[in-house]
Amino acid sequence: GLIVVDEEHEATYKQDRAPFFNARDVAVVAGSIFKCPVVLCGATPSVGTFYNSSKGKYRYIFLSKRVDLRPMADVEVIDMRKETLEGSSILTKTAQDAMEKALADGDQVLLFINRRGFAPFLTCKRCGYVFRCEHCDITLTYHSATGSLVCHLCGRRRPVPTRCDACQSEEIEFIGFGTEKVEEEAMRLFPGANVLRMDSDAISTRRMYDRALASITSGEVDIIVGTQIVAKGHNFPHLRLAIVVLADTILNLPDFRAAERTFQLLTQVSGRPGRQGKQGKVLLQTYSPDHYSIKAAAAQDYLVFFNQEIEFRRKLGLPHVTRLASLIVSGRDAEKARSTAERLGEILREGRVDDIHVLGPAEAPIAKLKDRYRFQTFVRSYSSSRLHTFLASKLERMKQAKIKPSDVRIVVNVDPVSML
Repeated sequence: GLIVVDEEHEATYKQDRAPFFNARDVAVVAGSIFKCPVVLCGATPSVGTFYNSSKGKYRYIFLSKRVDLRPMADVEVIDMRKETLEGSSILTKTAQDAMEKALADGDQVLLFINRRGFAPFLTCKRCGYVFRCEHCDITLTYHSATGSLVCHLCGRRRPVPTRCDACQSEEIEFIGFGTEKVEEEAMRLFPGANVLRMDSDAISTRRMYDRALASITSGEVDIIVGTQIVAKGHNFPHLRLAIVVLADTILNLPDFRAAERTFQLLTQVSGRPGRQGKQGKVLLQTYSPDHYSIKAAAAQDYLVFFNQEIEFRRKLGLPHVTRLASLIVSGRDAEKARSTAERLGEILREGRVDDIHVLGPAEAPIAKLKDRYRFQTFVRSYSSSRLHTFLASKLERMKQAKIKPSDVRIVVNVDPVSML
């Protein structure tokens, strides 16, 4: 037998509810049990997988050439700090000129932005108030297609207000942009072009998805506006130009994997144009042109990225140099959740254990989710077995101490794929 895990770096392999297993890791264990080979595939391997191969745990096979020896796309980084925007456009003059040439040559253009909706913020110009979800600690995103503000975590909606909730001022404005605004801008700049938006709002069924792919493959579509739904695994024969409208969207998240995900996504997008016929071109618009993940993605050099990323994690003791567990305490009563998290932290620190480091508790980056207040603690170790033994003993100690009220939850997640 043979087990193949395609795009092994994908976070979707990790179960987001208990039990928090990773299907990729289960595949490796299954291969060991049944004594059959396991192939982990991907153009951008996860740092953990490549780290294991560098230590000799996995065998590394590198495919250095594209199918039919096609050249990789030419990638250019556009420094948004220096480039002059044409009027109020979110596309630089360089990007607009490249689009005009590609469309004139009969080629397709991809505008990539990994952010749904029209604008991610609605704020008051007078008092600075930002409209947030009442049930989750995130800003509401404006969706022009429905004319509503939407929470991308719990899905709740509200009409777009005409006044500020805090000061009643009518001076409120949308900040930032998502796929809907990019779509609108593409239509404004190139009114004769056929523009297709592909995100989870516009493409909600398998039939719609298949129809969209067929229209792209046939050449009916001139400009594709999309999120990561279009970045992976597709062969668009007429696509010659891809523009990443803002390469920094993931980079600034409070997550140590932000650089890794940025590199993976930019590399995936860079692999879309020029897969057939003429050589492709990629433009990366960014405010962080000197960041190693963006420079490595532009050079399409995984080893350069990995070496800098693993050194960063080694200095800070982050996975996969270490193993990490996240413990999230949540409850509808903020004080109950906080006190339980603090008591849990005390139990975790009882009796010093070599090679076990406890960080927290602290308010989670998303401090409130679906009306539950969240506090997060991390436990890390250089040894997987020591980490599991420690957690098992401390959770048993916690049960004996009866520190958890019935309406408070404690979720333990080893090797979390998100720190939020």
